[in-house]
Amino acid sequence: MRSGAMSAKRATWTPRATAGSSSTIMIVPAIRPLILARCPTPSRGSPRAARRTSKAQYHLPAMGIPTQTDASSSNGYLLLADISGYTGFLTSVEQAHDVDFSGGIPAAYTVLGELLDSVVEGVEPEFGVAKLEGDAVFATAPAEALDGHGAAVVSHLQDVHRAFRARRTEAKTAQDLVLHRGRVVRQTVGSRTEILGPAVNVAHRLLKNSIHARIGARPYLFVTDAAATGLGLMQAGLEHHEEYADVGSIRGRIVDLTED
Repeated sequence: MRSGAMSAKRATWTPRATAGSSSTIMIVPAIRPLILARCPTPSRGSPRAARRTSKAQYHLPAMGIPTQTDASSSNGYLLLADISGYTGFLTSVEQAHDVDFSGGIPAAYTVLGELLDSVVEGVEPEFGVAKLEGDAVFATAPAEALDGHGAAVVSHLQDVHRAFRARRTEAKTAQDLVLHRGRVVRQTVGSRTEILGPAVNVAHRLLKNSIHARIGARPYLFVTDAAATGLGLMQAGLEHHEEYADVGSIRGRIVDLTED
């Protein structure tokens, strides 16, 4: 038999005699060999051939080496434009139509899409949209681009609100804005860029607040002290603060979006 070759036992039928009966046939299944890919055998006379042993050599498939993700950090402004009343509006649409929308997608979804479009189109180019988060638009801007330009930023966001209100039609929704400033990390994984950091957490926490309980149903822009300091808006609007178990006390200014 050649070195390294593997043989298999064929199935055999072995008669087995039993007392008082004719022979019984037992079937012994064939044992199939495990076949593995073998490395190429070195040619005779080579140094490797001299070191070759009788054992077969096998190799594993190559595995990719993970690459480090790209990340960068900078100071920036974080804007969250939230459509309040969005959930209630969708609930009323579901109640008025079949849950599975077997009769077609209600026109209300087109209305909501247009409302989000008005926000996305409105905040640019001063802010770049980072993500759509259901009923909110998350956008960012470099700190150096907006620092000291508070009046212009407020005027621009009031224009965004007017465009939103013009498209609102029958949808019983309103718009609330939160603006914060802080250190953010941009981390790229694959084709996606995520905005991370404590400042991002603070901005998102501020979407759940007590501002409407204080000023009523009016749309507002809440500018945190960190953002107000950078923009030069420490005397604007109404002073306000919120308390959170995880991010602590956040102070800022409430600016009425309907003011011209």
